[in-house]
Amino acid sequence: MSNPLTVLSVDYGIQCTAADEKQIVKNTNVFLATLQYRKMYKWEDKSIQPPERTFRISHYYCQFIKTPPRWYFDLRPNVDLDGKSRFPDHIDCGWTLFTHKPFPETYSAQDHDTLNSFFTQLVGGLGFPTKVIHVYEKGEDRL
Repeated sequence: MSNPLTVLSVDYGIQCTAADEKQIVKNTNVFLATLQYRKMYKWEDKSIQPPERTFRISHYYCQFIKTPPRWYFDLRPNVDLDGKSRFPDHIDCGWTLFTHKPFPETYSAQDHDTLNSFFTQLVGGLGFPTKVIHVYEKGEDRL
């Protein structure tokens, strides 16, 4: 795998069904509570995408922290409202977890270690098996 100091974003596939949504959200919120973070936000998806990349979902869940070292993650379904899979090679994954370090230029090596540890614990707290689907290179657009 890539250097943990340079990995800024990762998509994980959560090996579950779409119907496992409530349990994944519950498990994630329990994990966040153990660290005294607020539960995830549920957002309507209002993103605008080019026609060749249209992936329509009704909602997703996210959480971010604005205090240093700052992080962001979200949970999204892997299959959209039209039955199209975002990651068709991973149809065993009903949901995906995207982790992101938004301000790497401000991070120390300790900050990277802290964030990597947090994301590892987060993945473990989902309550379902996961697999790495995509590791983003610097400057690469999100899939």
